[in-house]
Amino acid sequence: MYSLGRRDLTGMVAPKLVQMIEDHWDSISARTLRRIRNCVDMPHLKDMPESDLQLISQRTLHNLSHWLHNDPDVEIARRYEEVGQQRFRDGMPLCEAVRGIQLVKESTLDFVRDQGFASTSVEILAEEELEHRLGRFFDMLIFHLVKGYEDAMRKAIALAAKAAAVAGR
Repeated sequence: MYSLGRRDLTGMVAPKLVQMIEDHWDSISARTLRRIRNCVDMPHLKDMPESDLQLISQRTLHNLSHWLHNDPDVEIARRYEEVGQQRFRDGMPLCEAVRGIQLVKESTLDFVRDQGFASTSVEILAEEELEHRLGRFFDMLIFHLVKGYEDAMRKAIALAAKAAAVAGR
């Protein structure tokens, strides 16, 4: 499985930045919602209830220190494979589901940059390390979302083939 590594965050990644993201997940979620609502290429994602989109952001960002401090593979895999399966069942194109995660990532990184936290070289390095870790984390989310989506698609195809075979008898 994809691993974020077990590097101690108290060194390079400023715990204050991670805590700030967790504390302001709702603000980051609002940024993401604005981006989704303004994007003309995502009609299915735009039609999702705001409460569903906020819940996804909350579950991801509110527990960010947990995901970055621990080995989240199994829990994240399960959760985002379920999300991928649900997006398939909802009829959402895979590209929109992936873009939604990318927009959460972009909103998170923009939030961190907007805080003006990095003023010393050590703080700049800590912010860069956080960006790197967040990139790996969101890449892992996308991988598991796609895996879940494809699993659901394969099952649907197998069911349709079975139904067609039965109907053809």
